[in-house]
Formats: sequence, C-alpha cells, structure tokens
Amino acid sequence: MTEKYSKEDRIDINLIKFLWSINPLIKSNKVTIPYLLRDTVILRSLGEFELFQLAKYFHRRTYEKGEVIFKEGDFGIGFYIIVSGRVELSTERNGKKFHVTNLDRKDYMGEIGLLEDGHKRSVTATAVEPLELLGIFKPDVQLMISERPALSSKFLQAMSELVVKKLHILAREIRKLKVENSHLKDEVVNLKEEIAKND
Repeated sequence: MTEKYSKEDRIDINLIKFLWSINPLIKSNKVTIPYLLRDTVILRSLGEFELFQLAKYFHRRTYEKGEVIFKEGDFGIGFYIIVSGRVELSTERNGKKFHVTNLDRKDYMGEIGLLEDGHKRSVTATAVEPLELLGIFKPDVQLMISERPALSSKFLQAMSELVVKKLHILAREIRKLKVENSHLKDEVVNLKEEIAKND
C-alpha cells in the first residue's frame, strides 16, 4: 500500500540543518559561511535563516601573497567579501602602476560586476598577504533567482544599496577635488600677478 504524504508532512532538510547549526548545545570550532556572512554589514537586513540559505551560493577562495584576484579590464562576474588578509587595488597608466587603496578584513569589492552585464574591472586586485575571500558569481545569483526569488531580491537590494553608498562617497570626493582645484587656480592667478608686479 502506498502511503500519501502532503507537502506539509515532508521534512525540510535545510531547516533541520539550519536548526542544527544554531543549536547552542553543539559546539564546533569550524567557522561556517553563514557565520561569516552574519558578520557582514551590508547583509544585516537578512535574518539568520536567510543567511543560512544565502551561504549555499557563496564559495570560499584562498590566495597566496602576490596572487591576482582579478585584473583591470577583465569582465567582472563576481562579488567578494574579505574574510582574512588584505587586498591592494591598483590601476595602470602608460605601463606605470598606481596604488588606489588597500582593503582589509570585512571589506568588499566587485559589486558592480555582479549587477552590470559586460562590466569591465576598473582596477587590479592583488593579495598583499595570504588571503581568504567569500565570493558569489553571476551564475550563483541566477540560480538563486530561480530557486529563491525572495532571498535574491533582498540580496540584490543590499548590493544596490552598497553601490548607491559608494556613489555618494565618490560624488563627495569629486566636489572636494573641485573646491581644491578652484583654490589652486586662484593661487596660480595670484602668483602670476605677483610675478608680473615684480617684473
């Protein structure tokens, strides 16, 4: 005799794994991906179970000192969170390397590559020291959209908010540079006038 089970009778393996992972009576020294994602500021709007589900789409990556994560001009397909170590971002002009900035633990990079089709990296990312990253790539996001649309919506919203935040910082820096540039022009004009008076 075949016994029929309703959808509600089926065991949700993911839910059991999640409950197991948060059980305070089960001690483990293993640092899990959900634990690392919980420590990430941009994902704070996601609940514990959502982080547990999101972890399925992230991958751990390790790099040796000097190893390149991505190069300027490469097509961007991944977003990375730094778990440990440091990353140098640099750019190259006329064959000369220019340092842009360093990123440390809990910093992130690559969000535009995840959101924009055909995006090319504007900098090169290099491991300054032994490095561990969490990465999520476009195929992972596409899979998440088909499997868990509500979760993917929250994740992509977090990515969009991160991009907007960085655009605000960029706009502020441009305004600051414009003000400094106008002061510099005034100083050049004053200097020219002084020179003309002394001639």
